[in-house]
Amino acid sequence: NRDYTRFVAERDGEIVGYMVTRHFRWGGFGRGRIVDYLVRPGDTAALNSLLERATRDFASRGIVSIICSVYTTNQEQLQEFRRHGFLYSRPGSQICIDRSSLADTLAGIKHWFFTYADGDIDYCDDYSELEGGEGG
Repeated sequence: NRDYTRFVAERDGEIVGYMVTRHFRWGGFGRGRIVDYLVRPGDTAALNSLLERATRDFASRGIVSIICSVYTTNQEQLQEFRRHGFLYSRPGSQICIDRSSLADTLAGIKHWFFTYADGDIDYCDDYSELEGGEGG
């Protein structure tokens, strides 16, 4: 029950990154969310291209604010978001894991890639339902 827009960055015919967005109405205004993105850590050109395209798309839809929950410590990526007008705030812990019962399963957790794009998280934060408004 969500509509997403997918942007793909290519270089020399090879996909080097992607970004997934959606928009919705909350408080009477159009809001945007960058639900997921993936680029190589040092590829700021691909991230810049994706951010430019996504923000232009949001602007064409009359979106007044954009949210992107980023789970990265990559300073180059954070700087690129700042350059595009995003403000960084460090929220509380978002992922909780009980390693006691899953120690073997989670042994390689340092190699996992976490994003905010997990469908269950995106489906749980439909702000329009809180106000009885229309969804995105």
